[in-house]
Amino acid sequence: MKIIIYLAVIFTFFTCRGLVAQEEVLMDIQMNPVVAKRWHQLQLNYSSAKLAQQIIDTLVLPFLDDFSKESIFPDTAKWVGSSVFINRTYPKAPVSIGVATFDGVDSTGYPYNFTASGTSSGEADHLTSLPIDLGSFFPVDSVYFSFFYQAQGRGNAPETKDSLVLQYKRPSTGIWENVWSHKGYTPSNNDTNFHLVIVPVIDTAYLRNGFQFRFKNYATLSGNVDHWHIDYVYLNNNRTQTDTIFEDVAFVYEPSSLLKKYQAMPWEQYNTSELKDVVTTLSTVIRNNNNVTKNTFYNYVIKDGSGTVVSSYNGGSTNVNPYSSTGYLNNPPFTSPPLNYTIPALTDSAVYVWESYLKSIPDFDNYNDTIRFYQKFYNYYAYDDGTAEAGYGLSGTNPKMAIRYTLNVADTLRAIQLYFNPIITNVTNFSFRLAVWNNSGGVPGTLIYSDSVVKPVYDPGANQFHTYRLSNPALLLTPGTYFFGWIQNTSDLLNVGFDLNTNSISNTFISVSNVWKPSNFKGSVMLRPVFGEQFSIAGIHGPPTANFDFDVYPNPVQDKLNINLNDRFKYGNIHVSIIDMFGKIVRTENNFTAESIDVSQLAQGLYFLKITGESASSIIKRVAVVR
Repeated sequence: MKIIIYLAVIFTFFTCRGLVAQEEVLMDIQMNPVVAKRWHQLQLNYSSAKLAQQIIDTLVLPFLDDFSKESIFPDTAKWVGSSVFINRTYPKAPVSIGVATFDGVDSTGYPYNFTASGTSSGEADHLTSLPIDLGSFFPVDSVYFSFFYQAQGRGNAPETKDSLVLQYKRPSTGIWENVWSHKGYTPSNNDTNFHLVIVPVIDTAYLRNGFQFRFKNYATLSGNVDHWHIDYVYLNNNRTQTDTIFEDVAFVYEPSSLLKKYQAMPWEQYNTSELKDVVTTLSTVIRNNNNVTKNTFYNYVIKDGSGTVVSSYNGGSTNVNPYSSTGYLNNPPFTSPPLNYTIPALTDSAVYVWESYLKSIPDFDNYNDTIRFYQKFYNYYAYDDGTAEAGYGLSGTNPKMAIRYTLNVADTLRAIQLYFNPIITNVTNFSFRLAVWNNSGGVPGTLIYSDSVVKPVYDPGANQFHTYRLSNPALLLTPGTYFFGWIQNTSDLLNVGFDLNTNSISNTFISVSNVWKPSNFKGSVMLRPVFGEQFSIAGIHGPPTANFDFDVYPNPVQDKLNINLNDRFKYGNIHVSIIDMFGKIVRTENNFTAESIDVSQLAQGLYFLKITGESASSIIKRVAVVR
């Protein structure tokens, strides 16, 4: 992982993707917010025993996992441990939907070592199979192991000091032995393919009950960087070195929004003209992994929130050519579009589910034949898909950023949500103001509203966006186009979440020295304006009111953790608890009145700091202790 030195601030844990006129910067993120969120939910709701991997009966051949199940952790019926990230957003041109991603963060979504140098490399993630019974096989049975790998994808390229390693375990000794490895590298612009590896299992020391294999990577241990992605892990007998063809037609990417412009929009702003044209733009991406043409059936249904089918479509069948010869098929439906493809005008918040299905006979893996998109109509606009693959920042003299949204009817702007990526550098003292501009020929025009000064907040809540309620709680906007964004008081990089899988570059503008111009980066800055007469609507969970909160710093911390209690917490009996990642309370204080707490005796790791006020309301924040 490279290092940025910029405006005398050392961002040891980022890699700069691009620097355009020293104004607009994309950075690799230090942690994995998706994993951190899920781990946080598990820790708060389940005992540590629920998280422990239970070794089940020994598996039998064949072993196959293409990581297409909807989960962020590996399938516990096949794998031990959870340090890799199962996802659909980091790979480019995968073999089928879903990959396992190796990086420098652990199963909690945070770095293995906050203080590791950006130029160092150490053993990081592991993906280990459950024991497999190979005791009935001999070398003549031709047991072969195969998988596909890709370096970087949409993430960060591993350096030559980094590597991806495959190991086999000898059941008799428990010793792990390297059987394949690859040094890190930066793929060329033309290299977006996954590369196939196939290796034999012929040593009789492996052909026993209790055989295991595992992948591991070496990476910079202080960030979500140095990415490797693997797909289609397959172990079976009666194979050969040339067994590289898979009888499988699969989806490869998440389905797109049903809306023309947005991933989500307020239900009051929706009308049927916002829907995509099913003939030209409502499509999914399919890959035929065979070397012959496969006749494939396609259909979909659209369901409302109750599960009732409101639209259905039988696309019939078509011949899908091999990916190796013609690439993806990316334009089903196969025949005429359905006449009943519609979502009616809404009278309340709603979610619709678009489910697409494939069927080809025979089929190697059924899990990759179904995909779903959850079309949300709550109280906010969004171009992003909710997942950050990078961090976004602006520098210069009072830089500004604005994103274009269009209101179909008059509405009240209540808040603006921003997604901040937690980083080792404390940016919570950087300041900015939320702002709204009118439309001037397709670019931001007159500033019509700016709010009071605020600072970045890392919100571990339901959707990880922090909701900034406007100081003016009733900013009524008439129908038309507006630009929503921020004005920075400094040139510091705020590291706002950036989604690389949706592209709203044509609607994103920046200004340095009061000159507006288009953004330089394809993707979506994760900013969402919130509308409506009522603030709380299904799917949006606002933060506590401003005086019911506390700040902690420094974070990560070594010895003394400073706690700044806001007004609501400054009176009455304040209870403080520090909880480790297994749910064990390791420190408590009643009637807390101090301004700091000593953590010097705690082991290095991640903890939850819980503060409970006199009203029994609690707030929990994550704290990293380093040594």
